[in-house]
Amino acid sequence: MAFILGAWLLVVGVTLVRAAGDLQAGRHAADRAHGLKLSDLATERPLTDLTRAARRLGDAHRELDSAVVAPLRLVPVAGRQLRSASALSGAASLVAETGAVAVSQGRQMLQEPHGAGPTRVRLLGRLGGLVQRTEQRLAAVDLGPDHGLISPLARARDQLALKLTGLRTGLAQGAAGVRAVAQLLAGPRRYLVLAANNSEMRAGSGMFLSVGALQAGNGRLQLSAVRSVTQAPVPPERSHWEGTWPPDGAGCSPTWTGATSWSRPASTSPPRWPPGCGRPAATGRSTGCWPWTRWP
Repeated sequence: MAFILGAWLLVVGVTLVRAAGDLQAGRHAADRAHGLKLSDLATERPLTDLTRAARRLGDAHRELDSAVVAPLRLVPVAGRQLRSASALSGAASLVAETGAVAVSQGRQMLQEPHGAGPTRVRLLGRLGGLVQRTEQRLAAVDLGPDHGLISPLARARDQLALKLTGLRTGLAQGAAGVRAVAQLLAGPRRYLVLAANNSEMRAGSGMFLSVGALQAGNGRLQLSAVRSVTQAPVPPERSHWEGTWPPDGAGCSPTWTGATSWSRPASTSPPRWPPGCGRPAATGRSTGCWPWTRWP
């Protein structure tokens, strides 16, 4: 019996040492992939590091989840540490595997032949869908127990949770940005473009002294001639009360208690409107007048 127990403890020790080595190697590979720049996605390095990290972390998870060390899970304190290490290695492996799949599929999409205009808009839509699916898959990652952990495991869990939150946030923002760009290019839309003059800097930006119009549609952008804001046509300013009152002669003039003028008195009760007339919609000019409205 003692021999069997000793042999089991030896096998457990070897398994835990191998798992620790796999965890360290997988973490180093994941750190290298995390430190890469966006321009590195055009190379094989991100895919290589992510694949290696997923493989080594997956090996560690299988070793910690094997039947050999399963009896340790029944021990109150050591069992929680084992469950945490197994969950963290599995979660990190899933994150790395998801990243490798996303990078591989994204590179395949970008390497496909594509022309200009509508084809690129469809490509943006596919990339946006890929980013969104990646974020949704990461939402299911389970980090295991979060209390009663020894210091190294607690720190590792906090770091992984922080990186995972940042990764999901970045993916969600990226998916929203890709969708916005796709909608912009798909059109048809027309945008007002204001250009700031750096020589007239104010808080936050320069003065907007140039204006133009941007036409977007079918994956194409066309900017009209940009000119000075002083040359842009502006409709003549009209007062709310210019012309005959009421505008259509419908007799929608309010009556005020203790007042006969249309201008709102400083301190009176609210106006009484004839049937079929609307209430004031918004405050008018400094004279205190309110714009006239009629119910549809």
